[in-house]
Amino acid sequence: MNAGSRKNSHRILNRAGLELLLAELQQRGYTLIGPRVCDQAIVYDEIDSAADLPIGVGDEQSPGRYRLKPRRRSIVPATPSAPIHGKSTSSRPSRNCIQ
Repeated sequence: MNAGSRKNSHRILNRAGLELLLAELQQRGYTLIGPRVCDQAIVYDEIDSAADLPIGVGDEQSPGRYRLKPRRRSIVPATPSAPIHGKSTSSRPSRNCIQ
């Protein structure tokens, strides 16, 4: 396999592989951020393991309405439509500029 074909190759992790990846990242000191169910909504927050992910849970939205519903397929949502944007966890300040 040459380097050019590696760029376009995809890998799919099974549940055990995902657990190993998350454990390795935690061991290296990374904070894990991902979708999770909190207060009847899918939100982005710190997670401890794949068990925190909303596997088998989806959401239903319409004007003025948001609710969770079971999914037929037990997959991790690639891009959950969370009512609270992930910016609060992805754009945390690294230092205080004003004291």
